[in-house]
Amino acid sequence: MKKFLLSIMIATSLTACGEKTETPKENEKPVVKIGVVLPLSGSYAATGEAQKKAMLLALDDNVKESNKNKYAIIFEDNQMMPSKTAAVTNKLINIDKVDVLSSFFSAQGFVVAPIAERHKVLHFCNTWESENIKPLGAYTFLQGTSWEDLYQKYLKYFNDKEIKKVALFSINSGANYEFAKGLQNELNKNGIITAHEDYNLETRDFRILIQKYKSQGYEYFWSVGFPPVIDIILKQMHELGISNSNIFALGTEAGSEYDLYEGLKFYGMNSGSSEFKERLNAKQTYAASVSYDIMTLIINSFEAVAKDNKKPQIADVINHIKSKGSYDCVSGGCKVLPNNFIVNPAALRKFENGELVDIKE
Repeated sequence: MKKFLLSIMIATSLTACGEKTETPKENEKPVVKIGVVLPLSGSYAATGEAQKKAMLLALDDNVKESNKNKYAIIFEDNQMMPSKTAAVTNKLINIDKVDVLSSFFSAQGFVVAPIAERHKVLHFCNTWESENIKPLGAYTFLQGTSWEDLYQKYLKYFNDKEIKKVALFSINSGANYEFAKGLQNELNKNGIITAHEDYNLETRDFRILIQKYKSQGYEYFWSVGFPPVIDIILKQMHELGISNSNIFALGTEAGSEYDLYEGLKFYGMNSGSSEFKERLNAKQTYAASVSYDIMTLIINSFEAVAKDNKKPQIADVINHIKSKGSYDCVSGGCKVLPNNFIVNPAALRKFENGELVDIKE
């Protein structure tokens, strides 16, 4: 990172994993404290570390000597567990006195949102959702790819390939289940025959179901989930003669078995330009472009409304964000909807020669 960032990090006591920031002196610029809740250990640690690197990169790019505020980040590990998410969120608010919270993925963001609302703390969640989701409160913004955009991208793909029968697999609850049901409805409305199998997280043998749909002439298999279950499904599909050229598998971008994924395609979050990915320098890039954009938006919004050498009012920051409309961002373009959902366009992605690349259509 730049030498200038190092000086800013020291001046603002940029922290990691729960260390406290220092209180600024009376004549110093106000310090905006940002609490970030990520899975930094456990099964999703690589994904969490990618978000952390992206946010630090955004800080590097946006913190300048001319800024009216200083910025300090406190990272907390939730291991992608709701109970830990609630605990570290309360700690960030009540002990560290953060001005802003950032969370990752809807299951955790939905834990943070009511706590942030109760304490009137600005909150951003990096996730995917329906454009029609009800606002989670006045203080929470979501950012990511919309389900509706993904539905249309998958529908167009199947129509272009003249695929008439698609078997869908998803976990039996949560956002992945709701998304799969929505996709099934969209495909059915447009003449594509579908079957949807939902499973428990503990399920480890899918071969009977896979063989059933293969024997019934289903041409394409679509699955959403996360390792290790998504990896088990893929291995069993391969055992039964289904190649990656006939599989869409969302969630593999959070995995590490790139030999298993070779040739797989899926529509998902735009990963950013090749320059961004080179600068990020991380094998795992899932949703990192959105984390970069969230940190950039936080800094730029606090700077836009800052005045009189005082920390900006959160209400002013929120009003500024809601008025932005469409704007340029690393994750392919951003648009703020009235329900506080900042949407990014979906991108077709493919595992190719051990790398996950965006495919231009």
